[in-house]
Amino acid sequence: MTDESHSVGNFRNVLIVTGGQTPQVVTETVWALARRPDNPFFPDRIVCVVTGAVAARFYGELTAALDQLAEQWNLQPRWGKPEVAIPLFADGTPVNDVRDHAGSVLFADFITELVRRETADPRVRLHLSLAGGRKTMSYHAGAAMGLWGRPQDELSHVLVGIRPDAALREPPLQAEEFERSNGFWFPTPRDCEIPGGNGRMVNAREAVIDLSDVPFVSVRDLLPSSMVGERLSHETWVRRFREAVAGRLVLHLTTAERQVRIGDLADFKLPPIEFALYQLMAEWAQQEIRGGGPGGIGPAHAGWLTMAMITHPEMVPMVNPIERLIEIYTSTCVEGSDKGEQMSYNITPRPENDTQRKNNGIYLATPLSRLRKRIAKELGHHLMVCERFSPPAMTSKKGNAFGLRLRPEEIVIVADRR
Repeated sequence: MTDESHSVGNFRNVLIVTGGQTPQVVTETVWALARRPDNPFFPDRIVCVVTGAVAARFYGELTAALDQLAEQWNLQPRWGKPEVAIPLFADGTPVNDVRDHAGSVLFADFITELVRRETADPRVRLHLSLAGGRKTMSYHAGAAMGLWGRPQDELSHVLVGIRPDAALREPPLQAEEFERSNGFWFPTPRDCEIPGGNGRMVNAREAVIDLSDVPFVSVRDLLPSSMVGERLSHETWVRRFREAVAGRLVLHLTTAERQVRIGDLADFKLPPIEFALYQLMAEWAQQEIRGGGPGGIGPAHAGWLTMAMITHPEMVPMVNPIERLIEIYTSTCVEGSDKGEQMSYNITPRPENDTQRKNNGIYLATPLSRLRKRIAKELGHHLMVCERFSPPAMTSKKGNAFGLRLRPEEIVIVADRR
């Protein structure tokens, strides 16, 4: 067994292992990953996430065992000494166990941040093993992968077993004789007698490691890509993901600042014309003005603008959308400027001929397209959120409608400066 390629697809392989009383889970995982027939994984770096009480077990003896594994199975290790990562309290003292709420919260924050940081590098392929430590540690490690895992990343668990022929001996060999043995680190390629967990000598060659791949659903794309660079608590990440998935996000517009805030996901400014168009759509949805909606056009639909409202704005009974667009645009500019008047030259509140009506539609097509692209960029191009906060494409075909898929209570518009 040789490791001809450590970096399949030009990835740098990083192995993270949660650890408890038995550092053997590290060598067992490395052995099992190296022997995968279809997609062997040879780590370039190993990180052991442990508590302070057991950290000493993951230094010298584990390093020696990894060296023996590489030598006996003809590997060419590139991982060097395994890194030992210990969660720390605010005062610098280590978390010695994950038994109470405080320790659990801190461990969750620690492993979530570690996985977020590693997966932020597109050159890294991450494999995380759940095999060691308390169940709480394994759960939080798996949850971190559910938050940040990418298609190239993997999650697994390992268990010690025995070769089928070893089970036929009298008395039969039991897997627990290896599991409970301090001298067992990995199955050996040749006969190797070690003290078993039940008091008798056993042959390490007769052990096997069963690796179980754990499928997981990653939700990292529910948040804007810019947030990958943030460092937040596990609880905060969970809340943000829940808001994105459940649709509990509020659009907050501050007119004088041209500021757009979408829940905790995005906070940014827009150019005057894009902001004015965005606020106009938000007002239409907030007031549920009839005439068009995501389901179609006509008096039975509400909340969306239609192409007919743009080309024939004087026909809208409640408010002339072009006049309102110019009002919003002017209010976002410096007081006393003539930008509102300049806009009136390009778009006509009460068009009198076909040329003016056509120009209204043409004039708004470009800022609408820029607006869609900007919202998609700020929200990370995620379809579920962008569908609600970004307008659909508008073409020049008669009868098209465009707007925001938001309920009135999901929209807050503030005219004053914050």
